[in-house]
Amino acid sequence: MPVPAHHSCPSAEACTVTPLESPEALAEIAPDWANLCEAARNPNPFASPEWFFAWRQALFAEHSGNRIHAFALRERGRLTGVLPLVQGRYARFGLNLRRLEFVCNFADYNELLVGGVPRQFESVLRHLARTGREWDMLHLRGLRDETLAAWLPQAASAAGLCCRIVPEEQRCPFLAIDGPAEKLMERLPASARANLRRRASQARAAGLTVRIVREPHKEPLLLEKMIAVEEMKHRDKSTPRFIGRYPAAFHALFQKMGPRGWLYAALLEKDSALVGYQLGFLSGARLWDYTKAYDPAYARLAPGTLLMPPLLDFAYESGLDEYDFLCGEEPYKKLWSTGYHSRFQLLVWPAHLGAKMRAFLYNDLRPALRRMVRRG
Repeated sequence: MPVPAHHSCPSAEACTVTPLESPEALAEIAPDWANLCEAARNPNPFASPEWFFAWRQALFAEHSGNRIHAFALRERGRLTGVLPLVQGRYARFGLNLRRLEFVCNFADYNELLVGGVPRQFESVLRHLARTGREWDMLHLRGLRDETLAAWLPQAASAAGLCCRIVPEEQRCPFLAIDGPAEKLMERLPASARANLRRRASQARAAGLTVRIVREPHKEPLLLEKMIAVEEMKHRDKSTPRFIGRYPAAFHALFQKMGPRGWLYAALLEKDSALVGYQLGFLSGARLWDYTKAYDPAYARLAPGTLLMPPLLDFAYESGLDEYDFLCGEEPYKKLWSTGYHSRFQLLVWPAHLGAKMRAFLYNDLRPALRRMVRRG
């Protein structure tokens, strides 16, 4: 394996950018990478090495052409930033593209540079400009630091690259937590409060109980039970399974993220049998509602709604200040939410003519063709 090149970036301290293109190279920096995640002002489980390795293992088998194309940034030998990317091949509508992107599309929030600062990302852009014949498009989705959106085009231009900022269509509704569930429910319309209390009473009469689990990796066979419930939910629907499709990835997340306190599970049970669940993340002072499913036999009770009051009490008692519904603006989220988080996409490509032509096909013609296919 060739020794990766190091590229300097101008600063008061020596700074280097090192391409990492093997699992072994990433595993070597994983402990320091994990520390950067935990030390961040807004910790992001989706930016952790545990998340990257779980989905790399699960998805590279589906996309055999993908390979690791990450970057490590160091100052005075100390790891200060990580950009965990893969290089995949996009081939559609007659377009073949070598695309740098995050490991999967299942993360609602992504980071421009884990642990880093804008000045450091400028050095990544300069490295990309120097290696512009080795890739065609950098496409980063779900970026959540909106303050960077105005700065990035100028930084890319200074590096000799082309850039486009695209707002994400779907925002992430959230609920500010400033009291227990009973107080937060006062914000709901009277009819919604009455329905919630009526269903909670019916659930108690049916013998249903709710548990909030801080260490789901310690619950025997919990993942298998979740997969079984998800299967019941999707049995008569065309919507795809998620946990059941990627059991190995979720097993890895349970075993690696669970001990770090980044996972929680809200369980709706009857006589210890699982009939509904919500699986999510604890991100600093925020609770992230990630995925859920329930037995359709209990649909009339709106199981997802039944979990909300216990979860809000759990969040309040744990000192959390926000319940984030993550991506999607479904009506039930809007009913509870007090605000929205916006996200954006970053597209960067080399400035030579061939790259500009491919960028036009990818950035402009491809979306137009997709809209035509949907309408057709």
